[in-house]
Amino acid sequence: GKNISKLELSYSDNKISGIEYVQVLDNTFQVQKWITTYKSIRSTYALSDLSLRYNFFKGTDFEYKWRAGATFDYKKSDDLYILPESYRKLNDLIFGVNGKANLKLKSSGRFLAGISVSYKKNLDAAYVYGGADASSLVITDFMTPDFQYLKRDYYKLGGEVSYFSTLSKSNKTGIFVKAVVDYYKPTEGSDNRSDVNLGVGFTF
Repeated sequence: GKNISKLELSYSDNKISGIEYVQVLDNTFQVQKWITTYKSIRSTYALSDLSLRYNFFKGTDFEYKWRAGATFDYKKSDDLYILPESYRKLNDLIFGVNGKANLKLKSSGRFLAGISVSYKKNLDAAYVYGGADASSLVITDFMTPDFQYLKRDYYKLGGEVSYFSTLSKSNKTGIFVKAVVDYYKPTEGSDNRSDVNLGVGFTF
């Protein structure tokens, strides 16, 4: 079979503005619609992502037997509420390695098993609330704890398994099931987290 090496470089930059509109209803017979009398940008949200990925595929005639890869991501988010000024900023570096095996069970079945290990390093983090009620439960019980967790450095161990089988002689119809488990362990503290996703699907 043919072995393949694949290198991917991507960059995304998303910017969103939160705009406040002041409108009045013009109910005159000739108009009958909402008229905007004032609008202004009240908040801005920016998210950029630089990603570098390398994968090596050990091949057979039509598919790979296994693959191994390495990833590198730089993520930057900058959220600003203009007046009263509040902001949240996060700069993160994430790098890891991963692998997956493709096992042929029968002529119509495939079993894939994969594992990944990654590390997130926070480079910079800042959160300031400048609103009128800093003791609000939204701030004390949601926004602040969420920020404290997002800025942590952590290790992530991930695993996934999936099975696919055709349901027709033409091999055009099939069913697949998939399970993905990710375990996050911060470098400080004991707030470990697990994320489990299960899926079932059909192809036609």
